[in-house]
Amino acid sequence: MRSRSEASAAEGIALIMCCWCTVLAAGLVAPILPAMRNDFATIPHIDLLVGGVAAAPALMVALLALPIGAAADSLSLRGMLLAGLAIYGTAGVMPAVLGSLGGIIVSRIVAGIGEGATMIASTALIARRFEGERQRRWLALQVLAANVLGIAVVLLSGRLGLVSWRLPFVGYAFGLLMMVPVALLVRTDKASPAIPTRTETASAAWAWRAMAGLCLLYLLVTIAMFSIILQLPFLLAERGAADSFAIGLGLAAGALGLAAGAAASARLAARGWRARALVGLVVIAAGFGAIGVSRDLAVTELAAAIAGMGAGFALPALLAAFVASVPRDSVGRALGVWTVAGFAGQFATPPTVLALADLNGRGTAYALLGVACLIGALAIALTPKGMQR
Repeated sequence: MRSRSEASAAEGIALIMCCWCTVLAAGLVAPILPAMRNDFATIPHIDLLVGGVAAAPALMVALLALPIGAAADSLSLRGMLLAGLAIYGTAGVMPAVLGSLGGIIVSRIVAGIGEGATMIASTALIARRFEGERQRRWLALQVLAANVLGIAVVLLSGRLGLVSWRLPFVGYAFGLLMMVPVALLVRTDKASPAIPTRTETASAAWAWRAMAGLCLLYLLVTIAMFSIILQLPFLLAERGAADSFAIGLGLAAGALGLAAGAAASARLAARGWRARALVGLVVIAAGFGAIGVSRDLAVTELAAAIAGMGAGFALPALLAAFVASVPRDSVGRALGVWTVAGFAGQFATPPTVLALADLNGRGTAYALLGVACLIGALAIALTPKGMQR
């Protein structure tokens, strides 16, 4: 039973939907990049510039997550969320009408600022407005909804891109539409700073050490997840996937595994974070181990689904443990650190997989990542009981 001050289900749904802005930012643009490149083919360094169109929002989130998080601890999270949605929606739709590639890149940079504010404020509000098992369940549902939506967004963008590469950018208006339910449903939540006692200071120091360990585990699971999303196509091609459709089937298997794992994690939210995260890492290791041992395409796709399930199972558990360790007056800064860790994992995935592949091929790279996940599982098993939430 929730307390009278705790958020309603409608508020939780609105906050989860705000988190979709990050999925839209990547999924809407990816399928139309080749068509955009063709339209601006005469511009020097066009491949680099089109890559900038894709990466600009994520780069801005990575660069500004810490200051945005710090601001969230002293400002109204509801106000920050509304401002982030307004910036995201307004700047995000601009490429649909802008004529210059430079203008499009600038609008993407501004949209990234709005994305960062929206992502941190919405997650921080879930952390503050819910408690206990309800909080863990809503955080797991956030991960689940993002993975399911990601599949649909890529397919929708591909269809819209057949009409015009500019049309998918209209999807950014979702941010503007979300301002209405946020204004109606989300309550103001502002941290009330207080002078910490010596005991509270020591407790906070312990909490930041615990959060550092959780961020390292999050970094590991993020690299594992993006090795499926970003690097698996190359391995599938090596193992007999003849065209983009065959590669897409393999990626869909991994994405469905992620969604299934997140759904299972949501249902088991009452369990401690250690058990869920440990099992998730072991399942990732099993999937990656199978990828390393087998050379068969069908087995590789099945193993990718298993590894994706493990990642989907572990991520909500780690996020819930992280949020539970955060001092209430520092939730914004903490989520800024968490966000940086996630984007660091995304950016580190390609060079990590390529470096490991240089040893003995891509299959070996996945097997070694599986070993790293087993080490992470061992670290969780040896975690002091005091960190169990």
